Amino acid sequence: MLKNANIITAIQKYFYSLPESIFPSEIKKDATVILSGSTGWGISEGFDEKADWDLHILLKHDKYKYITNQFGHDYVIDDHQNNPIVFGQIHEVDWLTERLEGGLPGSWPLYLWIYTRCKYIQDPLGIKLVIDNYQAKFKQELDLLRRDHFVLFSVRRLDTGSSARRGIITATGINRGEMVKTALQTFSLIHGEPYAYNKWLARHVEDLSPEGRSLVELCNRCLMEINLETLVDLTKALRNMMEIEMKKVTGEQRWITNWWEFNKN
Repeated sequence: MLKNANIITAIQKYFYSLPESIFPSEIKKDATVILSGSTGWGISEGFDEKADWDLHILLKHDKYKYITNQFGHDYVIDDHQNNPIVFGQIHEVDWLTERLEGGLPGSWPLYLWIYTRCKYIQDPLGIKLVIDNYQAKFKQELDLLRRDHFVLFSVRRLDTGSSARRGIITATGINRGEMVKTALQTFSLIHGEPYAYNKWLARHVEDLSPEGRSLVELCNRCLMEINLETLVDLTKALRNMMEIEMKKVTGEQRWITNWWEFNKN
C-alpha cells in the first residue's frame, strides 16, 4: 500500500487512466476529486491491506447531467481489479451543499469533518474554499450545536436506562447505540471539532484527548454490558462524565442540569 506522500500522485494517475467506458476523459479536468475514508484521513488503518480508495467525484450540473445521461443516476465506480480497491461516488455539487446546509438532520458537522480531513486530488470547483467558509459557520454555531447534541444525548441516555430497567432487550440495544453515538459526537463538539462518521467516530474521539480515550472505554462498556442493572449504573457514569466535560467549556448551563426543558423531540 502506498504511503501518504505518494497517494495523491497515484490517484491522479488512476483517475486519468480510467477508460471512456468508466469515466469520460473530456470532463475529467472539470471534476473535483477527493480521497475520503481512512486513507484520506491519513491514519495507519488507511494504509493496511484492508483499506480501499474511497473517492468523491463532484461535478457542476451540466457535467453531472452528462454523466447521468450516459450511465444513469445511480452510477458509481466500483473497481475491484485495482489494488487497492476503488469505490468512487459521483455527485453534483448541490449534493454536498444540501448536506452542509443541514438538508439531512445532523449531517452537516459530519460532512464538514469529512471534507476537512480528506485529501484533495484536484479541485477545479474550489470546494476547499467552500469548506473553509463552512468552518467559519461551524464556529459561529458551535454553542448551539453543543447544546442540541447534549440534550439529544441526555434523551438517549434516559431512554437506555428506562428500557434496561424494564428488561426490554431490543429497545435497550437500539437506545444504547444511539446514546453512545451522541455522546461521542457531543464530546467532539466540546473540543470544538466536527465529528466523524460511525466507523471512525470512536477513533476520532480517542485522538482528541486523554479524556476522549476514557470516554471511549466507558462507551465500549455500555455497549458490551449484558447485565441490565449494571448497564443502568454505567449510563449514569456516562452522564456524569459528559456533564463534567461540557461544563469545562461552557460553565454551568441550565440545559445541562435541566436538559428536558430544551428537548424538542
